[in-house]
Amino acid sequence: MRILFSVLLLFSLFACTKDLAYDISYEGDKLVLRGTISEQGVIVKLTYSLAPTIERLAIDSEPIIPNASVELLEEGQVIFSLEYCGSGIYKSKDFIPNTNRRYSIRASAKDYPPIVSSEVKLPEVINLDITLEPQKINTQTGLLQLRFQDPVAISSYYDLQILGFHSSEGVLDDLEFSLIDDVIEEEREGSCNFKFLYNQREYLTFLFPDICFSDKLYTLNLSILLYSRWENVNNELINGIVPDYLDIEFRHLDSNIYNYFSTINNLSGLDWAFTEPAISISNIEGGFGYFGAFGTNKVRIKI
Repeated sequence: MRILFSVLLLFSLFACTKDLAYDISYEGDKLVLRGTISEQGVIVKLTYSLAPTIERLAIDSEPIIPNASVELLEEGQVIFSLEYCGSGIYKSKDFIPNTNRRYSIRASAKDYPPIVSSEVKLPEVINLDITLEPQKINTQTGLLQLRFQDPVAISSYYDLQILGFHSSEGVLDDLEFSLIDDVIEEEREGSCNFKFLYNQREYLTFLFPDICFSDKLYTLNLSILLYSRWENVNNELINGIVPDYLDIEFRHLDSNIYNYFSTINNLSGLDWAFTEPAISISNIEGGFGYFGAFGTNKVRIKI
């Protein structure tokens, strides 16, 4: 019996490893543009792709592009160049886009192929009817209802961000909110593509298309904690500051923004380890990333 056990132990030690050759194709460094146009103007972040090697991936600093030419086009004609603001960020100055015109972005930098986006058009700003009431079960949790009319005859995409604001503490970005519905949340997320994720500013956002309420008057029901939360030195979750206001940002997105973020945020946690790398949807010709448009409705509610 001991001999059999020793044989099995040796087999387990030597039979569990195998070197696999995996060739990752790489076409060379390309520009990566992530940008938006809205009633607030144009903002773009320009970086470059990295070859999938240990040496390149070990670079600590962000691969930003500081000396590029970034131009905004209206109906195919260049109207101005964006100003560089540092950290790879390029912005417009005193520019309000026309909702009836189409825009695209073009960028070029030394040692990289030039890139250009597809044309985009600003979606309309969606009017909201908002109510906030304490829930009966837990008065520290509020029922937030947002009612709006989904535009008729088009596919629409939305993004919701909720932040707290305190008169002395400023912005509270750690409020928690979740979906409330008659349908089980897991089923609704699966059939309607409702997703909670973190945006580039690390704020919790709610991303969703109009699949389940196209062309209809819709009410979005959310449960929201009326205080901030964080972990103490012992990793214990504790209640924090009660905000004076809720700042609600409801964005009507075009398909370029929605498709990009819904693909790069498809998985989380250990799920990444057991799947092939996700291919993000991009509307940038010659490079990677996205250029999209949105219309924003910002509302402040006193608690």
